[in-house]
Amino acid sequence: GEPSPHILFNASPFLVETINHMEEELLKVHDARGLDSASMSTEEGRLWCCDVGCGCGRDSIFLALRGGQVTTGGGEEPSVRPHPGWQCLAVDHLVRPLECVASFAQNYGVKDRIQTQAQTIDKHG
Repeated sequence: GEPSPHILFNASPFLVETINHMEEELLKVHDARGLDSASMSTEEGRLWCCDVGCGCGRDSIFLALRGGQVTTGGGEEPSVRPHPGWQCLAVDHLVRPLECVASFAQNYGVKDRIQTQAQTIDKHG
């Protein structure tokens, strides 16, 4: 579809293309954990993402804005169910982009759903 005129940037094409399937599978795990509807509004009840190399947070913002309801089951018997939304940890080695993530999260009203962390990650841990 057309990008929203209110979003400064778009999430990565791969994420946009696969998010519905990923959420459907993750919600199956969510159900298996026995979390009820009331817990979905808590950090524990949300789906979690660690956005490594987040830059200015386009994917973290995209995920944090999701939630409410999702259609699952596809095929002949799709169903609509509550969606807990996402809790994101945005990680980058540069501080300035993380400041942008925090600012965007504040502006989009998802500050409580995104944490930032400056961290260098290399192959040696």
